[in-house]
Amino acid sequence: MHITLESPLQSHQALTGIYGRALSPAWPLSPVRLQSMADHTALVAWHDTTPVGIALLKPAETSAHLQLLAVDPGHQGRAIGTALLAASRRWAARQGFSRLTAGRGPGYLWQGVPEPVIPFFAARGFILEEMSLDMVCDLSAFTPCFPPAPGVSFRMAEPQDAAAVNRLLAAPDLQNWQGFYQEAVQRKNIVLLALSAGDLAGAVILEHGPMTWSRCFPGRVGGLACLGVAPASRGRGIGRSLAARGTLLLREKGLDVSYLGWTWLEDWYGALGYRTWRRLGMMSAPLTNEDGPFPL
Repeated sequence: MHITLESPLQSHQALTGIYGRALSPAWPLSPVRLQSMADHTALVAWHDTTPVGIALLKPAETSAHLQLLAVDPGHQGRAIGTALLAASRRWAARQGFSRLTAGRGPGYLWQGVPEPVIPFFAARGFILEEMSLDMVCDLSAFTPCFPPAPGVSFRMAEPQDAAAVNRLLAAPDLQNWQGFYQEAVQRKNIVLLALSAGDLAGAVILEHGPMTWSRCFPGRVGGLACLGVAPASRGRGIGRSLAARGTLLLREKGLDVSYLGWTWLEDWYGALGYRTWRRLGMMSAPLTNEDGPFPL
């Protein structure tokens, strides 16, 4: 077995085959979403002339992100995953990074390590920092709840709301969402606003189109994303009524499932009818001189 650094075209051919055999039954992806991973740095493990394992990496400003690690089922149990993980650490160290995260990063599939795989990474030097959740709601069984507080109203955002949304996202714990909202607020019927006494108090993005894991669920899938409430308006139930109204709108648009990714608020969303679908561990590994340069 040997490992090579592959071009996007070569790696996509390997990715399509390995992903289809190793991960598609549990984590089905559309061909379009799989193609979107073609710009990632790819390390491919080979048995003679056959690709049998792949790791996809994406560098960001401060960290390198391991966004996929997969081994062909017919070659599992031969330490190929371990070798790819070690090679990924060497590659990240060569790029000058001090840490390698598992998941996260631009264009991620998973924000962390799916719970069943956490022991594998932990045994190989990755540290569990915290757990996150993906949740879903069966919209056919959704019951409208949590009416708005007095004086609170809702409407869909218009492009002219961009400045007000930017002010909302100036809160320190909301700043990471600015890029998502910049695009979404320009589109019609995508961002739901909560207003209190005429001022913007909160917002949530309503996803209508295909999502990463849409194929895991029956019917049409949408979801809530990046729900935020202005600091001065918190503690009044605005966030929960905003989530309830957004979920109701998804049902009214004919969707069957609402998907919610990357949250920690299990009980908070659970009260709305969402259930935990997957638990993921946010993990990373420090890179040291022992990781050394990638041997290419």
